[in-house]
Amino acid sequence: MEKELDQIASGEATFIDTMNGFYEPFMENFEQAKAAMYKSENKPTGELCPVCHHPLVYKKNRKGQSFVGCSNYPACRYIQKEETKVEYVGEDCPECHHPLVYKTNAKNQRFIGCSNYPTCHYTRDENAKAKKTKITYTEKDYVKECPSCHKGHLVVKIGKRAKFLGCTNFPRCRYIEWLENKKTKENKE
Repeated sequence: MEKELDQIASGEATFIDTMNGFYEPFMENFEQAKAAMYKSENKPTGELCPVCHHPLVYKKNRKGQSFVGCSNYPACRYIQKEETKVEYVGEDCPECHHPLVYKTNAKNQRFIGCSNYPTCHYTRDENAKAKKTKITYTEKDYVKECPSCHKGHLVVKIGKRAKFLGCTNFPRCRYIEWLENKKTKENKE
């Protein structure tokens, strides 16, 4: 090829003729190699696709991970989901009373969550003990009756930034009244 390029530079041959002389044999060799390339056969699982009733086969994705998919791909894009084992904690959810299970997040960290997800969003750290979330109030804590639900009473609660009155019937009733801070009273005067 180097001699042919030198002939083009000296003017003894034309560029188009030289490239055509190279390209035609190259494409013939390419087509032969393409036809002889090793293609792995997908092994059948013995099951039929529930969508199109073609055989399901073991396949590999581009990362080399195995999965089960339909042999009729790309006409049918069915992929069999992996069944994950559920590991129960042996406790019930304090919010909805469904069983608690061990789960893993996207960073592959284990935690405990409610099996009733997404209806219940209760979670806790795997190593943390179950906390009692129910706070009991006595009659001396009551400020007044809740104007929203008329079943609970408003009591003084402490938030991140300020104190407020909240209903004892929380989370069913989310009525709150904000209490003024001493700082905001001083700024107004």
